[in-house]
Amino acid sequence: MGKTIADKISCYSTSRDYVRLTEKMKSSSVICILTDPDTGEQRLARTRYIAGDTWEDYSLDTSGSNYIRASNSMAFLNGCIKLNVEYIP
Repeated sequence: MGKTIADKISCYSTSRDYVRLTEKMKSSSVICILTDPDTGEQRLARTRYIAGDTWEDYSLDTSGSNYIRASNSMAFLNGCIKLNVEYIP
C-alpha cells in the first residue's frame, strides 16, 4: 500500500492545535494535510484568511475543492476537527 502524505513527511512534527492555526493563518497561508471525508484520502490544502471592517472569512482549500469556508474562527475549528487537519507548526 502507498505511503500517505503524513508518512512522507514523518520527519516533521505536525500539529492539530487549531487555535494556533487560526492565529497563524491571519498573517500567511499555511499548508495543511486533511483527510477527505468522502474518500478517506489525504490531501494537501492551504489556508486563506480575508477580513473586512465587519466580517472575516476563513477557508481551507485544495486545487479545485473548498473543504472549509467559515465566517468565524469557531466554525473553522470545527471544520478542522471533522477533516482531521494537520499542519507543520
